[in-house]
Amino acid sequence: MPIVVEAEIASGQMKGQISQTVFSDYQEVEGIYFPFSMTQKIKDGQGQTIVFDSIEFNKKYDDTIFKFPGE
Repeated sequence: MPIVVEAEIASGQMKGQISQTVFSDYQEVEGIYFPFSMTQKIKDGQGQTIVFDSIEFNKKYDDTIFKFPGE
């Protein structure tokens, strides 16, 4: 079941319109359900969807991946 979050846009060209974020495709990850699909749009309009392939907790990363090239 999708969950929809709505908010009125307060400024700019879209002021007064309603934005929607739709969370769906919930899957269980380590006992907690997360939406693997998220769509941002203007109410009753088209939008952009982000789809997650996986969600991981407390993954370890090597600090070198955060360095600028040439450091």
